This record gives sequence, structure tokens and C-alpha cells, in this order.
Amino acid sequence: TYTQHLWEAQLVDFTLEVMGGRPFVVAGNSIGGGLASGLASNLRSLCKGVILCNTAGRLLERDEFAAELAAASGQSVGEQTLAVREDPGALGEAYQAPPVGGQAALDAFGWVLINFLRPQVGSLLKKYYPRRPDAVDA
Repeated sequence: TYTQHLWEAQLVDFTLEVMGGRPFVVAGNSIGGGLASGLASNLRSLCKGVILCNTAGRLLERDEFAAELAAASGQSVGEQTLAVREDPGALGEAYQAPPVGGQAALDAFGWVLINFLRPQVGSLLKKYYPRRPDAVDA
């Protein structure tokens, strides 16, 4: 079936074929961020960086989720997210703020990207789904 594990495996194969074993940096948006993280984890000796933008939540196995929920001391996902935003160091070495501008620069980048893309959504959808352009509601 089509799962994140299959998609990660496809990304690993694609990256190895295209990059030929050379180091790379991967970027992912939304669910692609989760997949980019998986790719980086699977090819950690080759992956030199990961760029995540508006990344979807982590995908966990049921028992992993239950263990993390139990360890969260009753905090909701939202409370945990806000706590990490206040203290990015809570993620350990896995998270490093951008070297210039820190979290503020990252927030500004996200704002600029979204505001650049938003006006183009309608025309992009019509371009990518040409069979029924009248169905585009943007």
C-alpha cells in the first residue's frame, strides 16, 4: 500500500540514482517535510542538511505515539509545540536555528513564501489540472 514508508523508500532510491552517492541537502514542504526528514534519516551519511517549511506532524507507529503521549505529562500536542517554540534547544542537536537571523528569519521566510504563492494558487491549479479548470476555487 501507499504509506510514508513506501514514499521514503522511493525517495531514497531516487536520490541514490540521481545523486550517485554524492552529498545532498533536501527540502520538504508540508507532508514532504516529513518525507524529507525520513530521507535524511535513511541517508544520514550523505544528507548534509534538511530544510523544512510548514512541515506536517511527525508520522509515528501506534506504540511510539502512545509512549510519547505517556511521557508528555498530559500536555496536548499544541502545548508541546508551543513549549518547543519557546525553547528550541529542547529538541537537542536535531534543531538548529538559521545561522543568520535565527527563528525570526525563519518566520519571515515562511511569511514571504506563503504571500508570494497565495496569489498564484488559482493559476497554478488550472495549469496542473487542465481538464476541469472551472472546478478551481481559489
